[in-house]
Amino acid sequence: MGKRAHAETGIDRAGQSVVTAALELAAGHLDGDLVGRPALVVGAGAMGSLGVATLSRLGAGPLTVTNRGADRAVRLAESYGAGAAPMTELADTLSTVDIVVAATASTEPVLTRTVVSAALAERDPARGPLVLLDLAVPRDVEEGVADLPGVEVIDIDRMATLLADGPAAADAAAVERIVLGEVESFLTWLRGADVAPTVAALRGRADDVVTAELRRLAQRRPDLDDDLRAEVARTVHRVVQRLLHQPTVKVRQLAAEPGGDQYAALLRELFDLQVPQTSPVDTVPEVLTPDLGAVFAGTDPVLGTDTADQVPPTGGVR
Repeated sequence: MGKRAHAETGIDRAGQSVVTAALELAAGHLDGDLVGRPALVVGAGAMGSLGVATLSRLGAGPLTVTNRGADRAVRLAESYGAGAAPMTELADTLSTVDIVVAATASTEPVLTRTVVSAALAERDPARGPLVLLDLAVPRDVEEGVADLPGVEVIDIDRMATLLADGPAAADAAAVERIVLGEVESFLTWLRGADVAPTVAALRGRADDVVTAELRRLAQRRPDLDDDLRAEVARTVHRVVQRLLHQPTVKVRQLAAEPGGDQYAALLRELFDLQVPQTSPVDTVPEVLTPDLGAVFAGTDPVLGTDTADQVPPTGGVR
């Protein structure tokens, strides 16, 4: 299902769309232009890589990458001619930049009020606001940082709202249709599989009846030769199979529909068939559908794209 979603929709473009849109918003706080603006990317996963690539394309710089795993930060930075800084020096690095793209897989905020306040104390306010783009799920920017003077925070919820009517939303809707279609196909198969033992039991009962009647015939008419007995057996079996064919095909079709287990139950009742019972499948279970914000952040569980700690091939996204 995940492969279909990636192959048949443009859901992979969601990350690119949100990074570009977020940086356009950031530019609005920085005189409308990111050219020559020093920038920091926190996180070296897929979204961080998109951040570095997009910042480089827009002419921002110098660029710096920081990450809990220093090796990943160095590899990503080298791919774009950027620098790498240790996470332990985050406050110092923040004080030297104008824009920050935060996209880590941390379960706790990375850009805390304490860290950002320390950076602001060393930063020249004449450079304009420090713009923080929080593209992580869960959030990398601690609640309350947006209240600090000289800080602008743009988070994933704001981006999802802005892009709700755009191509990314259409792609997410297309993925949802794929998910629901696959679930319904599975339930149809499951309902059909549920009636199979009943059909097999019915055919087995018919074979038993035919076998018993042919045995009685052989006892009553011992004068019949082997060829005639074989011909009678084939004829009786053929008649029984033809009689059962249409009902068994139809009950399989009906069983694939919601509430179809009732037809199998009716057959068992009519022919007194002993079949192990299974749980009926009448309703579609709750289906997880793609969360637009999580899709943008590369962490949606439906698509299996928890890419926050993955680095794409050298060169990133062009």
